Amino acid sequence: MRIALYPRAWFIVCVLLSSTLQPQQNTPSVDYAFLVDVSGSMAGQMGHTNIFPSVQNAIQQFVLSLEPGSSVFFFPFDDRIREMIEFSIRSEADKRQIKDYIQSLRADGNNTAIYNTIHASLNRINSYRQRQPSKRTVIFFVYTDGDDNVSREWNLESILDHFNLKRGEHDWLYYTELGLPSDVRKERIFRSREHMTYVTERIVHPIIHVETLIPVLNFGNLRSSLRSTRVEKFKVRGVSPLPPNYTLIIEPVFEELISQGAFAQITPDSFFPSETVNLELSLVNAEGISDGTYRGILKLKSRDPLVVIAPDEISASFSYQIDPQVEILPANGEEFPLELGEVNVHADDASSWEVRKAVFVRFNSMAERSGEKLKVSLVQDPSDDKPLDLGKCLVIDRIQGTEGWIDHDTKQLQLVFNGNPDLSSGTYHGKILFESDKLVIIGKGIESKENSPSVRTVSWSVSVPRKPIPSWVWLLIPVILAAIGFFLVRKRLQPPVFTDLKLEVREPEVREIDLAGRSEAKFGKGGEHFQESDVAFLIQAKVEGRAVHAILHVQDGQMLLKKSDGHEDTTVIGEEKIFDGDIIKFGNNKVLVSSYLLTRE
Repeated sequence: MRIALYPRAWFIVCVLLSSTLQPQQNTPSVDYAFLVDVSGSMAGQMGHTNIFPSVQNAIQQFVLSLEPGSSVFFFPFDDRIREMIEFSIRSEADKRQIKDYIQSLRADGNNTAIYNTIHASLNRINSYRQRQPSKRTVIFFVYTDGDDNVSREWNLESILDHFNLKRGEHDWLYYTELGLPSDVRKERIFRSREHMTYVTERIVHPIIHVETLIPVLNFGNLRSSLRSTRVEKFKVRGVSPLPPNYTLIIEPVFEELISQGAFAQITPDSFFPSETVNLELSLVNAEGISDGTYRGILKLKSRDPLVVIAPDEISASFSYQIDPQVEILPANGEEFPLELGEVNVHADDASSWEVRKAVFVRFNSMAERSGEKLKVSLVQDPSDDKPLDLGKCLVIDRIQGTEGWIDHDTKQLQLVFNGNPDLSSGTYHGKILFESDKLVIIGKGIESKENSPSVRTVSWSVSVPRKPIPSWVWLLIPVILAAIGFFLVRKRLQPPVFTDLKLEVREPEVREIDLAGRSEAKFGKGGEHFQESDVAFLIQAKVEGRAVHAILHVQDGQMLLKKSDGHEDTTVIGEEKIFDGDIIKFGNNKVLVSSYLLTRE
């Protein structure tokens, strides 16, 4: 989306864009400002090299690589700033619009007002930044092929001092002179100031930006181990990858440590800025330093001046003190997890329905002095089939309901199970949760809750047996088993029968012979059908596995069978399985086998 930043329309623009400028979660926190010299010399006038298309291409390629969430500003200038343009990148269409805008720029102006442009662009960027709900870092890219010959109020030193005074905490000025020899004086001026890079190039290199994604690292309490590791993440923006041998230098700066004769080290002190880097902070000569919290920075520096690092500082902190600790212990002779065992709620003695397990709590001296309380909660495992009435059947005696707070005066907790005959049988599981942001919770057998570093847990379980079976049920079981056995034997001795077998006579007459419910049928001489035929045969039901098949037995004469999946007649010798769609031929008779169940696989 393109926006012209003219003063008269500024209020209207702010209102219209208030919703679109809200940063989204996990979106970049860096914006980009391009101060591009559009004087005629950039396009080859007055004997200069035509460098302008290369500048346009480098900016276009970089913008196309950006993710949604960044804004891009353009300040084309010659003897003045021609216009101030802002684009918000929300989609690929926005990137294409920026590309078209860059392509539309023409280098045909006179003179070069570099310093005035830096001053005006910084004012405009700061005005934009004040309206953003979160902190934004901006990288300023200056592309020019000459010295400033317009600005009267500023020179190089004063404009750089002004930039450092007014810039954002992590803003960066990347100043590129094209086609000019390196200027020793300018190099010295830029080198003496922070967050600035001065580069002279005869060709325009691709833009590469390494963004530090985690701006704050807390290394925890280093008193016991004197070292701790945290993860930092980086994102490389640009179409060109980093050189394979590229390294980023990191240096820890903790002024308070140095004043006490100690210092911090970071490992590794140089590395390739991949997506994830493990950084270990360790202390040297720290045994005598004062207890407390120490804050410093981790400075990042690029070994390649063509690679921009922003933010180039990570806010770092650690504590050096005895942790306020709470130790959670089981009762003597017990261990975690808490196994309440089996509680027979059907026993005649109701006093056996209650089971107790003790949990001891010890606050150390630092925890007592802190006055912090420990939150205690009781939960059931959601995977249990049956809910348990927590706060009634299962309680912790020192808290109200299923959660509460305890302090250093609490030395012991009791997990109490109160059974009753209405409870469903089975095993119930759950946890006691101990939670605090300020207290370190320790203890053998306690567990960490996933994704909750301030929560530790103790598992518990209790079983309720099934209700005893009445004696009359045991007397009834043999009778039921005998009856089942009788029916199974009877069914096994009964011959199998056809469920839906039919014979459809096609020739010499049309009729139907239904064999459903029959176990066998005789045909031909002495049979039920086709008594005039010279052929005698039998169709019989036979069980194979769980299936009932129809078996054709030839007793006398010759029979032909045309299978449903075949094209030729075959002579039946002895016996043959028949299926739906088969055709039996004997003498002048032609019979079709019909069945929904007897299908050929």
